[in-house]
Amino acid sequence: SYTAEGETYVSLPDLLQAGGGELTLGADGTLALSGGSAPGSGDRDASPEGGNWLEACAPYELGAFELVLESEGDSMEIGGVSYTDGLLSDAAWNSQVLFNLQGKYRTLTVTAGHVDGSAMVDCTYNFYVDGKNVKTVTLKADALPVTIEVPLDYGQQLKIENLDTVAYTEFGFVDGYFAG
Repeated sequence: SYTAEGETYVSLPDLLQAGGGELTLGADGTLALSGGSAPGSGDRDASPEGGNWLEACAPYELGAFELVLESEGDSMEIGGVSYTDGLLSDAAWNSQVLFNLQGKYRTLTVTAGHVDGSAMVDCTYNFYVDGKNVKTVTLKADALPVTIEVPLDYGQQLKIENLDTVAYTEFGFVDGYFAG
């Protein structure tokens, strides 16, 4: 490992070896991991590749938010791309969605953006963990989706709140995962 400009860098082979594995280069030029796993692997619940984040930690109160679930045949378009297994926020009214984290998670990473076809009005979302505002994000109606990382620090409750926009604008939260 080495440090440059205050950042520490570790080579991939060293990282994998620390997890008890070995990185090998095959005759066809492909890389393969054998034995063990990378440190920190398996600390996600319901990553975009591995399942529905809203089933891993389902919200218990939706307010004016709605679940958009593939299992129910629902989808939403954000930036011209169709998404399922997300939260749809109708930002015309003050609202909040609540999650019982049970002290299990370090972070929530989620993609958020304006739902195509709804009013072109920006909206601000506040993220609270155990009553403390840990992040505020203003989503722009004319922007592509953005990735948001919310520090949960093993708290008990997450509240995502929007203040009304007095317009029928909608924003979606998709491709989320809770990391522990």
